[in-house]
Amino acid sequence: MNKLKRLFAFILAAICLSSFAGCRKKTQSNVFEYADAYLFKDGKSEYSVVISENATEPEKFAAEELVRIFYRTTGAELPVINDGDKAFNEQNKFISVGDGNIFKTSGVDLNSTDFNYDGFMIKTIGNTVLLNAKEERAKIYAALEFCSQNLGYEYYAADCEKFVQSDEIRLKKFDLVSVPDFQGRISFSAEVVNDARNRLFLRNNNQGTGWKEEYGTSSYWSSLSDQSMPMQILDATEYYAAHPEWYFVPQEKRSEAADKLKEKTEITYEGAIWRFIKENMQICYHTAMESIGKSGGAFETFVTNLIDRYIAVETDKRFFMLGLADNKNICDCAGCVADNEKYTTSGATIRFINAVAERVEKWRTENCPDREIDLVVFAYLSTQDPPVNRLKDGSYQPVSAEVVAKNNVVIRIAPIESDHYYEFEDKEHNAASARMIGGWKVCASKFAIWDYSFNFTYRIAPFPSWNAVAPNYAAYKEMGVVDVLSQSDVPTANRCFGKLDDYVRSKLLWDSSLNYESLAYDFIDNYYGEAAPYIAEYYDYLQLHYKTFIEKQSGFSCLPYDNLQSSVYWPQEVLLNIKSIFQRAYEKISELPEDRREVIKDRVDTESQFYRYQLIEYYGRHLFTESELKNEIDEFAAIKNPITFVYKTTVTPQSCVKLWREKYGVI
Repeated sequence: MNKLKRLFAFILAAICLSSFAGCRKKTQSNVFEYADAYLFKDGKSEYSVVISENATEPEKFAAEELVRIFYRTTGAELPVINDGDKAFNEQNKFISVGDGNIFKTSGVDLNSTDFNYDGFMIKTIGNTVLLNAKEERAKIYAALEFCSQNLGYEYYAADCEKFVQSDEIRLKKFDLVSVPDFQGRISFSAEVVNDARNRLFLRNNNQGTGWKEEYGTSSYWSSLSDQSMPMQILDATEYYAAHPEWYFVPQEKRSEAADKLKEKTEITYEGAIWRFIKENMQICYHTAMESIGKSGGAFETFVTNLIDRYIAVETDKRFFMLGLADNKNICDCAGCVADNEKYTTSGATIRFINAVAERVEKWRTENCPDREIDLVVFAYLSTQDPPVNRLKDGSYQPVSAEVVAKNNVVIRIAPIESDHYYEFEDKEHNAASARMIGGWKVCASKFAIWDYSFNFTYRIAPFPSWNAVAPNYAAYKEMGVVDVLSQSDVPTANRCFGKLDDYVRSKLLWDSSLNYESLAYDFIDNYYGEAAPYIAEYYDYLQLHYKTFIEKQSGFSCLPYDNLQSSVYWPQEVLLNIKSIFQRAYEKISELPEDRREVIKDRVDTESQFYRYQLIEYYGRHLFTESELKNEIDEFAAIKNPITFVYKTTVTPQSCVKLWREKYGVI
């Protein structure tokens, strides 16, 4: 394309982008009246943060964070004092954190409110502020929310917080109860899973990896993994050698199974045995069901191990995952074939889970009747289709009463084969997932969701799920979903708009009525600083490009394994338009003071890596002279925080650079 055509294409895109950006919606903020007291005035504060003499570690941490944020906002230090024998007095200028004596004598009753697991309250009575919650972790949420609502503080990412400098701050009259839409919430990314503090501040709560005592309870999920049945409960290394009939293994893999599973060993994540079980094995449900009541049989061993090794030991946990191995295999023994024909594959699975659930419920009522215990099973791969018949009026009916999940069974829907560009209940573009969700609604009363926010093969490409996230979350809330895990990929950090995605999803998981675009632009404005207008332009351009491309060309889909970096989707002129946006961003960055320039440039560099990769990989010699190409490769190599893996978990930015230098002879 000649320069004139390139210029025309860019001007046209800019016009479209201007129109597109003008459609941004605003998120309404909470409105409070003001109390008579000032938190900060005339360079000082008369307030103290008050905690119990026997304060828990999370209460202490909440107080510390409140003091830190107040200092960053005003330059004044709030003292932290113990309440001792102090009783509530609304004239006192106290910010009371947690279950101290001041709260206990205030007359406020936490038990009268349904906090949906880890909601919290903030209440102003006279001059005194009460911050509290039932869950220890949520007390920290309360302190951070107080700072947000009264001081203007906001947390965006581990490397970005907003502090609003103020000379005078009046106390607001709070009567706030903040309750999450979903009890369990996590944007399952490298930045969230591997950083306990980041997870805490984003209010992600359902993974315990790397948790700290001062952050409160980590999760109501047990230590059972998403592939727990053949790897933990009926550990194949423990039972396969003596009882191969308890498992399904493909015929061609049985000799290998006998060799690998001949003795008890620890199954390590991503290890050889883990991979073998993951890729090949499942439980034979028919054999298990036939052995009910038989001592030493598959069913009794399964139930005994589940209760004795997990449920009875992990007394603070509620969700116990009965996870299938991560493959599409279905047992082909005569019994399973007959059961699957009668009940469907997912129905036969639920029959087994229901039998286990009955036994667990019997144990619970006899041993810990006040405890809530749920068993969780996937609707995923071989079990994703619900065990239903579709009636003439379009409604669904279970194939049998036996496939309706018990009240203590949670169906964890994982729409991995759905197009994430569209809502999952979009019957035109996602007929399979619409049927999946609609059918499971008549087969269960409790649900969890495991959806996706990342492309697991072509990792450097943007994953355009932005149109679907908010409506999907709203639909989850409507169907009573308890827990949502939106999976990125833990080994892969610094993905395209990854921190933005974590922030927006986390906000929506707490309150699904919020506006996705408003949250996204707020993140961009604060995270990218002086370069924000250009990153917002790039963000808009990506959305516009996908929209116009999809309208013109059929065949595009956004599944978690689709080739989203194909050169078909990314013509040279589109990438050059993106490059032009970034060039203007870098011009602006060059004007900044050195310390600020480095921070913003590093963040912008991370977002630039996709277009840089595409231009070098697909257009190399066709677009650049040798010296230009060398410079492009050098700049890509110099990115301080690149994506961990470009393609699968084998190709890294470093290996790409090495290959390019050799391929193009620009070493």
